[in-house]
Amino acid sequence: MSVSQTDAMISRLEKEIEERDAFIQGVIGNAQDAERDLTDNERELTNNARERVDNCSNQLGTLYEARDRTA
Repeated sequence: MSVSQTDAMISRLEKEIEERDAFIQGVIGNAQDAERDLTDNERELTNNARERVDNCSNQLGTLYEARDRTA
């Protein structure tokens, strides 16, 4: 994998993490604005988004190491 491909994947995953974090905050914000708890569906959505963020973060660790080794 070339450095440019590694950097591209890092950028994509970092962007996805930002988007999923914004989604989670939006779901929580909607519930808070309505002064209610999260629904079962909202909890499931936020848990799934959090799992994907964790997965992306793990991948990023590997990619950062690969980039550092080729630098």
